[in-house]
Amino acid sequence: MNTGDDNSINSKEVLIKTVDGEVLKGKLNLKFEERVSDLFTQGEDSFVILFDVSYKGGKNKTLFINKSNIIFVEPLD
Repeated sequence: MNTGDDNSINSKEVLIKTVDGEVLKGKLNLKFEERVSDLFTQGEDSFVILFDVSYKGGKNKTLFINKSNIIFVEPLD
């Protein structure tokens, strides 16, 4: 249950396509009331952390992805 404090996290399932054509399905951690688009348009972090990732290289992986290598992100929830 999200209480609204700064430590509340909710995960959102997303599909990410990278510049090399890789398609990744996994989850992003978002702060309370943060949108997926906020993670990519606000802040100075160059990388996003995707967990429970499934892709042709494996399943249940955790990946650190450079934002500059992402073509699109599709929220699935």
